[in-house]
Amino acid sequence: MKVFYESKLAKMLLWQGYSTITLGCFIFTKKTKEEMKQRVLNHEAIHVRQWEECMIASAILLTLVMLLTGFNVWMYLLCPLWFYLQYGLEYVISRVYHSFKGLRGMNGNEVSYGNSAFEMEAKSNEMIDGYLDVRMPFEFFRYYGKI
Repeated sequence: MKVFYESKLAKMLLWQGYSTITLGCFIFTKKTKEEMKQRVLNHEAIHVRQWEECMIASAILLTLVMLLTGFNVWMYLLCPLWFYLQYGLEYVISRVYHSFKGLRGMNGNEVSYGNSAFEMEAKSNEMIDGYLDVRMPFEFFRYYGKI
């Protein structure tokens, strides 16, 4: 895991109110090293672990699919994106669910973002230093079905 402080990429990608983003195994932040809170580093480190697990799981799944169906090896290019595809799908499902519940606009976006299993695990454990040392693989699955 590598952290890029005062990142131009973070400044370009993130809108107001957000300072840090995880892309693959890299963390990009608008903040300086001194400004960065350990809680935020823990949160983003959990996302890095989730990304790694999704990448490994997708590689195994795609290997099985390719063996059974003869799909092209190029499908492996999806592996690094799997976490983000799953994250996006969770967001859309949560957004649709909350729009039927009457939650629209920015508040609906915030709620949908927070209802991702990935975000719930990271938020629940960001205050625990050393969480990744005791965390079980695919721990985020415990949060599915909790909206």
